[in-house]
Amino acid sequence: MATLKYLARKTCVLIPIFILTSLFIFILLRYGPGDPVAIRAGQRASEETVEQIRHELGLDRPVYVQYGEYMSGFFRGDFGESISKYPGVKINKIILPKIWVSAQLGLFALLLTFSLGIPLGILSALAHRKWLDPLIISSLLFFASIPVLILIPILQYILVLKLHLVPASGWSPIFSLHHLPDSFGAASKFPLPWLAPPKTIILPLLALSLPGLAGTARFVRILVLGVLDQDYVRTAKAKGLSEFIILRRHVMPNALLPLSTAILLALAGVAEGAFFTETLYGIPGIGRLSVESVFARDYDMIMAISLLAFGIFLIAMLLRDVMYGFLDPRVKL
Repeated sequence: MATLKYLARKTCVLIPIFILTSLFIFILLRYGPGDPVAIRAGQRASEETVEQIRHELGLDRPVYVQYGEYMSGFFRGDFGESISKYPGVKINKIILPKIWVSAQLGLFALLLTFSLGIPLGILSALAHRKWLDPLIISSLLFFASIPVLILIPILQYILVLKLHLVPASGWSPIFSLHHLPDSFGAASKFPLPWLAPPKTIILPLLALSLPGLAGTARFVRILVLGVLDQDYVRTAKAKGLSEFIILRRHVMPNALLPLSTAILLALAGVAEGAFFTETLYGIPGIGRLSVESVFARDYDMIMAISLLAFGIFLIAMLLRDVMYGFLDPRVKL
């Protein structure tokens, strides 16, 4: 019951934030540079043709009327039509396949980030003031300090030009449906999900996960070092408990509790890196679509992508707070 009340209170706070942010983005796009209607009409279109298209799209009405109609459709799941990038095509049909591509890449990037970042952070903390600790930290700082825009050409030079291990660009689905053979060798009647990570994912996966990997490992190291300095850990050591038991029973449950904050930071980092990674590697995801929509001045497309990304971020923050309440009894929702 307390959780439901907390969700209700938090939702009442997040909805105005979402609406104010959407209003700011909408006004910024409507009064921004460029005219998507002129791009859609073409360079040789007359002024009458441009104004006719503007009237058909409803862009000649007051801004508050346009905003009200857009948000009304947005909450119904109708994101409108593409103005200039894919003229007349429903944005829903364009965005959903792109989101699926980005979700596959982002999921694997987060898995790689935390499956390597957490153990490296713990190992670095346990090796504090030993030679291994500065080695891990300096390596992590090297990757954390390189922007994605610079890291991508470095990875391409090493893995593509020098080692010839992976293709330079392209994309193949990670999750797909296949009619797999049964025990008799015949194809199955219904398609089944099949996981087959292609070589094309290696470069973008490294470009997305390496900066977040460094940040996660450093964050976990700080948390573990803070717990190792607590009195109850010293007491456990004085009782003669093994390091493994101390780590499993006392250190890990308390050190990894704030890790949900690192998850949000890693999620934001993956979303930020997707713009460069998908564009440079030719991946047909939501990040590449965002960049193309900006150059095409497709404001409704940019609006839909921005609101979806911001909404996902707000939901992630809400889930983080709820998770804190379940994991830590000291936190009251």
